[in-house]
Amino acid sequence: GTQGTRNVFNPYNISYADAAQQRNGSHIAIDQRLTKDLSFFGTGFYSNRRAQFINPSNLSPAQSNDMLVQVPTWNPYYPTGAPSNVRVAYNIGLENPSTTNAYELAARYQFGINFELPGDWSGQAFFANTFDSNTSIVRRTINTRAASAALGWTIPASAAAGTTPGLSTWAKPAGVPYLNLFCDPNQFTCNSAKTLNYISGMNMRHETMNIVTKQIQTSGPIFDLPGGQVKMAVGGLLETTNFSFVQFDNTGSPGLVVPYLTDSQRRNVWAVFSQINVPLFSDMNAMPFFNRLELEGSVRHDQYGDFGGTTNPKLAFNWTPFDVVGVTLRGAWGTSFRAPSYGELSPLTNTAILCQNIPTDASCNPQTINTGKVGVAPPVGSGAWKLNPLGHASLFSAVGISHNGGSAAPVAAGLRRPGTINQGTEVLRPEQAFNWALGIEIAPTWAFLQGLDIQVTWYKTKITSVLQNFGNPSTDSFTDPDKGFAFLVASDFAGVTGNANCATANSSPTNCAAFQAAALALLSNPRSAVDPAIAPSVFWINDGGSFNKGWFNSEGIDWNASYDTEIGNLGAINVGMVGTYYLNRIGQNINEAPNDQLFNVVINRGATNESFGVESRPRMKYRARLGWANGPWSVTGFVNYDSHFFHTQTAPPNVNNQCVVAGSSQPGGTLACAITGYTNIQPPQYTFDLSIGYDTGDDLANDYLKNIGLQLVVQNVLDKHSDFMYRIASGGGNPTAYNLLRSNQGRQISVILTKTW
Repeated sequence: GTQGTRNVFNPYNISYADAAQQRNGSHIAIDQRLTKDLSFFGTGFYSNRRAQFINPSNLSPAQSNDMLVQVPTWNPYYPTGAPSNVRVAYNIGLENPSTTNAYELAARYQFGINFELPGDWSGQAFFANTFDSNTSIVRRTINTRAASAALGWTIPASAAAGTTPGLSTWAKPAGVPYLNLFCDPNQFTCNSAKTLNYISGMNMRHETMNIVTKQIQTSGPIFDLPGGQVKMAVGGLLETTNFSFVQFDNTGSPGLVVPYLTDSQRRNVWAVFSQINVPLFSDMNAMPFFNRLELEGSVRHDQYGDFGGTTNPKLAFNWTPFDVVGVTLRGAWGTSFRAPSYGELSPLTNTAILCQNIPTDASCNPQTINTGKVGVAPPVGSGAWKLNPLGHASLFSAVGISHNGGSAAPVAAGLRRPGTINQGTEVLRPEQAFNWALGIEIAPTWAFLQGLDIQVTWYKTKITSVLQNFGNPSTDSFTDPDKGFAFLVASDFAGVTGNANCATANSSPTNCAAFQAAALALLSNPRSAVDPAIAPSVFWINDGGSFNKGWFNSEGIDWNASYDTEIGNLGAINVGMVGTYYLNRIGQNINEAPNDQLFNVVINRGATNESFGVESRPRMKYRARLGWANGPWSVTGFVNYDSHFFHTQTAPPNVNNQCVVAGSSQPGGTLACAITGYTNIQPPQYTFDLSIGYDTGDDLANDYLKNIGLQLVVQNVLDKHSDFMYRIASGGGNPTAYNLLRSNQGRQISVILTKTW
C-alpha cells in the first residue's frame, strides 16, 4: 500500500493448462519350454510420449517470461513526469511467446530361465534392463540480463564460475532498440523483432537413466513337520544404475554465454534375501481353532556403494481357525527403507538458487522477506532472531540468497561442514520405515456364498529420518523458530577453524571469512541465476536442501471385496470393490508437537475461510465394478469415488464480510459481500468407466485370427471435470480455477488390440 499504483497482468489468459500429446507403446511376453527341467521366458515394453506446445500459445507460461524490473529513467519510453525507480511487472508472452517440445522414452526388457533342481527345488535367473529418457526444449524465454541491458542498464562485471568465463561490464549494442515495457501489446506493436531476439533465451534439459539388474533365486522344501513341508527361498541380485543430466540454460546466466551443464552419477547395489514358511497346522493335523496356521519369516540386506548397507526383516502369519467358515486372519510386521534419490544427491539436477530482497535484480524473488516488525524481537531461535534479535530497521529486509533442492549444492558450498550448526548432515541417510498390518479374509465355501471373497486390512507405517527440504523462504518461515537451522547467518560459522570472530559478525558479515566463502561458493554453482558479485551484500543464506528431519505415521484400512457367480447359459457376472480409508497421518516435521498433518487440520487459521479439524486430502477412495462375460464377449462398468476434503488455498478478497460496501464485490473492508458463506470444501467426486471386450479365442479355423482381443475402454464416461477451486498460489502447481488433485482431462477413449500365440 506504500509503493504506489500497481500494474497487473494475468499471463494465464494466454496459456493452456495442458498440451497436445501423442504416445506410442507396445508390449511383448514370451514363455517357451526348452527341456523337461528348463524353460525360457522374456518380457518387454516400449513407450514413446511426445508433447508439442506450438506458437503462439503457451503451456503454463514460464516464470522466465515474467519480468518485475526497475526501469532506468533514461529509457526513451519512461513516462514523462513519472517518479524515478519505477518498477514494472510485465509478461513478454504476447509478443515473444515461448514454445516447448518435449518427449519421454521408456523401455524395458527382461529375459531369463526357470529351472528345476534336485529335492523338489526350483529356481529362476534373469537379466533385466530398464531405460528412461526425458527431454524438454523451451525456446524464446527471457534472458534476464539481456532484458536488463535492453532496458538501458549497464550490466556489471561477473566472475568466472565453473565452465562459464568471467565477463567485464557490458550493455546492449547500439543497433538494438530499447525495450519498451510501458505499452499494451494487445493494441500495439510495442517492441522490434531485433529487441525480442536479443532478449530471448533457451532452456534445454535432457535426462537419462539406465538400470541393469541380474537376479537369481531358488526355493524348495527343507524338512517336514506334522503340518506340512517347511519351505525356504534364497536369492541375490546385482544392480547398477547410471544417471545422466544435461542442461544448457541462459535464461538466468550473468551474460549471453549459454552454460552447458552435465552431471553423471552411478550407483551400485547388491542384495541377498531369504524367506522361510513354516506350516504349523494344515489339513494333515487340523484341530479346533487351528485348522491352518502358517508362519513366515524373511530378511533382506541391501548394500549401496554410496551410503552403506541396510538390513530389513519381516514376520507374518496366516491363521484359519475353522475351515467351514472360511475365515483367515493375517498379520505382518517388518521394516523397509528408501534410499536418497538422484534429485536429492545431485549438485545440478534438483537445484535452484535465487536472491532475496534485491528489487532491481530480475533474478530475485519479487516477494519481500522481512525479519518481523521493526522494534519487535522475532521468535527466539528463528533465522530472523539470529540475524536481527532486536528488530532493527536497518536489517528489516536484508539481502539473502536461497537454495532449494537436494543436499549436494549446500554441502559443496560448505554450509554443513564441521564447525557449522548443521555439521553432521553432509551425508544423507535412507528413510527407514516400520510396517504393521492385521487383516481378515472371509471366503465361504458353502451354498450360494461360494465365490464371495472379502478382505479387510488395517495397516500402519511409520517413517523416520524423513527426507525433506526447507527451501522457498518466506517471512513466515524466516521467523519460525523451528526452522532456524535452515537460515544461516555469520554466527553460525563461528565454530569453523579460524573463524571465531564470526560470532559477532551478523550485522557485518563481510568480517566472517567462512560465511563469505560459503555465499560465494553457492552463487558460483552453475545452476545459480544470481550474479556472484552480490556475495559481499548477503546477510543470510537459506539452506533449503534435503535433510533427514522428522517422522510421520500413516494409518488406514484397505479392503477388497468380490463375488463371482455363473448364471447358466447367460454367462457369468462379477462384482467387486477395492478401496482405502485413511485414519490419520500423524507427523512431526521438526520440533513441534506431533499432529495429524492431513486429516484433522486447521485450514487458513485466522482467515475468512478458516476451518477446524477438517481433511486436507480425501479420506476415502474406492473403485467398484460390475461385469458380465459370456463366451467371447465381456462388459464391465466401474465407478470411482473420492470423498470430500478442504483445500488449503487462500480465499478470494471479496467474500465473507470483507467488502468496503455492503453487498458489493470491492475488497478491503468488513461489511457484508455479495458472496458469503465461502468455504474451501471440495465435494465428493464420482466418475464412471466402461470396458467392452471381444476375444476370438480358439474357435476360428484360421490360425492367424485366433486369440485376437479387441477392447474398447472409455474412462470418465460422463466427461466429469475437476471441481472449481480458487487457486492463485503457484507452489505445487500452476494457478488454476480447478482442483489439481483431480484430473481435469475429461472423457478418454482407448482401443486396445492384442494377439496371443
